Amino acid sequence: MDRAAVQAREADPEVWPVVVTWIFGGLSALLGVTVMAGWYAHSSALIQVVPTFAPMQYNTALGFLLSGVGMIAIGLNRLRIAGALGVIVTLLGLLTLVEYIFGINLGIDQLFMDYYIMIETSDPGRMSPPTAFCFTLTGVSCMIAGRSGLHANLTLKRLLLSTIVLALGGAALTGYVTGHVRTFGWGASTRMAVHTAFGFVVLSVGYLVYLRRDFVTGDNTSIRQTALLAASIGAVFVIDMVVPLGVAVGVLYVIPVVLSQASPKVRDIYTIAAVSTLLTVIGVFESRQGASELWTAAMDRMFAITCVWVVAVLAAKHRVAEMKFAAIVDSAPDALIIVNSQGEMTLVNHRAEQMFGYSGEEIRGRRVEVLMPSGSHAKHAGLRQAFMRAPKMRTMGEGQELLAKRKNGDLFPVEISLSPIETTKENLVAAAVRDVTDRKAADEAIARYNDMLTRSNEELDRFAYIASHDLKAPLRAIDSLSQWIAEDMGESMSDTNREQMTLLRERVARMEKLLDDLLAYSRVGRQDGFAVVDTKQLVQDVVALLGLPESFVVAPSDDLPVFYAAATPLEQVMRNLIGNAYKHRDRQDVRVDITAEDLGTRYAFTVADNGAGIDPRFHKKAFAMFQTLNPRDEVEGSGMGLALVKKIVETYGGSISLTSDVGSGAAFRFTWPKHEKDRPLG
Repeated sequence: MDRAAVQAREADPEVWPVVVTWIFGGLSALLGVTVMAGWYAHSSALIQVVPTFAPMQYNTALGFLLSGVGMIAIGLNRLRIAGALGVIVTLLGLLTLVEYIFGINLGIDQLFMDYYIMIETSDPGRMSPPTAFCFTLTGVSCMIAGRSGLHANLTLKRLLLSTIVLALGGAALTGYVTGHVRTFGWGASTRMAVHTAFGFVVLSVGYLVYLRRDFVTGDNTSIRQTALLAASIGAVFVIDMVVPLGVAVGVLYVIPVVLSQASPKVRDIYTIAAVSTLLTVIGVFESRQGASELWTAAMDRMFAITCVWVVAVLAAKHRVAEMKFAAIVDSAPDALIIVNSQGEMTLVNHRAEQMFGYSGEEIRGRRVEVLMPSGSHAKHAGLRQAFMRAPKMRTMGEGQELLAKRKNGDLFPVEISLSPIETTKENLVAAAVRDVTDRKAADEAIARYNDMLTRSNEELDRFAYIASHDLKAPLRAIDSLSQWIAEDMGESMSDTNREQMTLLRERVARMEKLLDDLLAYSRVGRQDGFAVVDTKQLVQDVVALLGLPESFVVAPSDDLPVFYAAATPLEQVMRNLIGNAYKHRDRQDVRVDITAEDLGTRYAFTVADNGAGIDPRFHKKAFAMFQTLNPRDEVEGSGMGLALVKKIVETYGGSISLTSDVGSGAAFRFTWPKHEKDRPLG
């Protein structure tokens, strides 16, 4: 039971179970006081009820008094008092059993009262073995009572103990009515009195009624299973007591052992087996007949005990296998549903309970169609039967949109994978269900964004082209006009005017170059041109295209790779880096070395020159748009070269860095991914 359930029970507890507990505890205490008074008053009617019946011993009456007060203390939530009284009652029962088992006298039988009634009494003043056994169980139940609200496992143990006591007391009462002495008289030992049997029925019923509070907020399934276990043990015990020894009735104890497989803990199986063994041994203990009869009874009991433990070991192994399988099922990230050949759900994991809104109890045993839209039930039933005739691992409804239905009627999209499971009993199917609501929404959002991006890119292309075309037209007109003016003025143009005209045309050319670079920058990533690229040949073509002087040496390494790549963007990067080294040279004899390193999934290219170098303070500024590290009149450029290089490299999944210092040249290192042919963007 979780803490919230405990707090709810404490905030609004049921009153009537507590009241009944007080009443039954009071009846038990009253029974004990009455018989104790009878011993003091020498009233055989109070001690024996009927002159031919066995008497209730003084210690037995004392045990009922203590047990009754302990039950009242539990109802009053005086748990320490209840625990202390439970210890005393347990010791009273245990010490009496020790006396019987080892044939000794511990001096507790006549500690408070000398005996004077000997009817059906083997040991003067001593309670009967079944009475001692019942007090032992009652005392233990009293010790752990009251703590069960915080420990569900203790609730189950109390339920088991109380039911066994009820079975023993009920069997004894039945024996008095039917004349089966073995139910209340074990062999030649002191027999259980009729009102003793009644007292144990009262005590056990009182405890069971008190446990009603835990039935309300506790694990009802586990409590019902334990109640069934206890009832089966009690029923088998009654049958064992009324059937003559020598008949292997004890074998029936395998029934509660088999039922114990439903318990959440494997050790509960062995607990049931131990209890069954103890009750089976009682049959031999109470047999005080001849040696041959005792030997026959012992063999009967040994056979029964062997059967019980063989079944217990097999049941435990089976339960362990079930728990491992259940743990695997529960750890699955998807909802997992196991369906039998009739389409009934036999097992669901926690994820399935959350997804569909059903508890495990609600969903197990129902047809799987309950999780589908109503209109698809008949169709799916036919498809399910066809699948079970030839089961194989596959995805359900391939190419179709599948919908599932929650308990509240909501429909949601799912993906379902089917896997057949072969067992010795029947063929099962494991259905892994994945809720794809979020993914479907994400896919739809991505599709919308892709459509918007496509339209935006198309508009950007048109804008860039139109802007470039419309802006270049007046620039060309200015350039032409400046040439016409120079031609018209001829020799009459002064040197100053001629220099100004030259500067004007240079500014026009720079503006045209800037527009071309802006257009190229806007189109990065949309003109891939994937092909097998010989990098060394690509560098040589770039050098030829730039028309560089012989004094400016570009030296590509012989081991530059040949690989499948976006040829045009890679050529743009090489052309801009080599051109940048040429534009910013501080002397004529500059050398540019180009090398490559294989990094597995990509190549790292290095373009290094021995020119003027770049101050580290300006490394980040070098890759910014419209930035030049030299005055524009000294170095002709748009300030877009390295910005364009950075965008191209990063668009195609690479990175670029700069290593340089003043006077030591500059080295640009960039990575370029490898691609499989026909899968350029992997």
